[in-house]
Amino acid sequence: MRSLYVHFNLINMNIVKEDLGGQRLLIKVNVAEADYKEAVEKALKAYKKKANIPGFRPGMAPASVINKMYRRSTVADESYRKASSELIKYLEDNKIEIVGEPMPAENHPELHFDTAVDFEFWFEVGVKPEVTVDLAKVKVTKYDVEIDDDMRASYKENYLRRYGKLVDVDTAEKDDAVSATLTGGDITVDDAYIGLTAMEEDKRKPFIGKKVGDKVTVNIEELYPQKSQRAAMLSVKEAELEGIAPEFEATISRIRRFAAPELNDEFFKEAFPDGKITDEAGLNAFVDEQIKGELTRESDHKLAVDTREAVVKAAALTLPDEFLKRWLVAINEGKFTMEDIEREFDTFKEMMTWDILQRHYLKEGGITVDNDDVKAEARNLAAMQFAYYGMPTPEESMLDNYVGHIMGNKEEVRKLYERVTESKVVAYLDTKIKITTKKISTKDFMALLQA
Repeated sequence: MRSLYVHFNLINMNIVKEDLGGQRLLIKVNVAEADYKEAVEKALKAYKKKANIPGFRPGMAPASVINKMYRRSTVADESYRKASSELIKYLEDNKIEIVGEPMPAENHPELHFDTAVDFEFWFEVGVKPEVTVDLAKVKVTKYDVEIDDDMRASYKENYLRRYGKLVDVDTAEKDDAVSATLTGGDITVDDAYIGLTAMEEDKRKPFIGKKVGDKVTVNIEELYPQKSQRAAMLSVKEAELEGIAPEFEATISRIRRFAAPELNDEFFKEAFPDGKITDEAGLNAFVDEQIKGELTRESDHKLAVDTREAVVKAAALTLPDEFLKRWLVAINEGKFTMEDIEREFDTFKEMMTWDILQRHYLKEGGITVDNDDVKAEARNLAAMQFAYYGMPTPEESMLDNYVGHIMGNKEEVRKLYERVTESKVVAYLDTKIKITTKKISTKDFMALLQA
């Protein structure tokens, strides 16, 4: 049963609040004619000035005609606008925090704007739940990932690839680059590139062990599922692929394999022009440092995700689910059905719960996020991008240009702001919850990430 909570009287109107249960309120706003009359008359005068009505010169239609055409809809608009503004003021004055936006109540009584002058608007609102989490009881594990020899070898090999070269070999192996002449029907393509290293095992298997001059029958649709790849291989446009049979005979003309660079002075000067690394021992230490940095970032990300999930679970916030579903359907204006919303609602609910918690802990921790924070994050992102492409120590001017490019994109700035906000909130939460550090092998940690 609904329980009447309060009457809130204004000069010409009153507001009644009722508890619907389930974090929902029904708020009835009574609007008298005096509350909207002036706005209606002003709007009708504006209509009269610009109205272009057959039979009358522009702006000269009599008031009776304007009233007949526009008064009902204008009364509806202005009375609703007044009710809405007073509702917002009431929520602010009474410190009622809501989720979503106020919605017309489902069982709203019919209003007769052509005959009545006083109206009662019914609004349903979802109330934001109170956050009461004993953070000291929240437990999360932080993983200290140990580097293994396989990871060292793999990282070092990939790093050296940036400075190595391709050399001709006699027999094809799994990571080789094969060039071939493709023949199929009336089509002949010379020097077609077939990169074995990027292929799945079953697709490159026919080439393994083959020599220059050997022939291999291939189906290019199986070899390269993407049209763009096939078009590039045959040197045609994607639209021209239709009608080309996929079966070709590949006559191998060249086989090349990556050869790592010699670890000599020339290599170290090219790879590390600052002169800080000059021998293999230094290179190995550099490799360990890079791997440790990557693993630390992965571990920190895992900790952030686990912290978020643990706090969301501990908070166990009760949201007005049915109200929010109805609100999502309404604001998307026909883009999604209720069935669509139902399918994705759990994901939305988790996002909204985390948003409520973030706002709560931003306020509790006195946390702020400003433009300098966003710029610093953009700089970190830029540095990681350069490092990924083999430039661990880019020039400051290059970083500045990249940061300027990012900061000029509003969508990217929004994403960075959200990222920094979450990072700061998680950092604050990590000072309040119980974190246990656990050593773990790289293999087990990667399996944990994929679980």
